[in-house]
Amino acid sequence: MKKKAIWGLTLALTAALAASSAWARPGDRPEKGLPIERMMEKLDLSAEQVEQLRALEFKGQNEQIDRRAAQAKAQLALREQMSSDDPDAAACSALIDELASLAADGLRARLQKNLAIREILTLEQWQKYQKLAHSRRGRGGRGGRPGQGEDGFRRGGFQKGQSSDAAGD
Repeated sequence: MKKKAIWGLTLALTAALAASSAWARPGDRPEKGLPIERMMEKLDLSAEQVEQLRALEFKGQNEQIDRRAAQAKAQLALREQMSSDDPDAAACSALIDELASLAADGLRARLQKNLAIREILTLEQWQKYQKLAHSRRGRGGRGGRPGQGEDGFRRGGFQKGQSSDAAGD
């Protein structure tokens, strides 16, 4: 019974991690954003701002590579633990805690990067940057899913020709 519970927990965690890595940006993918050169053109960045953004980009990607490697190792260790004849529940729990901590670290890194970008850009540039990023999300880019509206809800919930009044019937 204990082994089944651990397997169920492992499968649920693996599914959650796979879903979060597929849709979320829990800072766990290299920031693609707009290329620096296009940002420079669209946001009228100074040479100093470009250099600061490049440094921020490379630093973030380097840290992300380390975080993703640590996640892969923890997932492998959890899989190894679960494939044994007698998995150690405490070890599995510790590995799950480690994976959750790494995911939280990714979210914190994303927040720190966005705050740093905000410090580099002027208010006007920041507002343009947000609009550019928002338009990318609307096309299914990072931070959004195809078919989602700007408020995050899926569109097209009604059948063709059906009004919102008919939906409640």
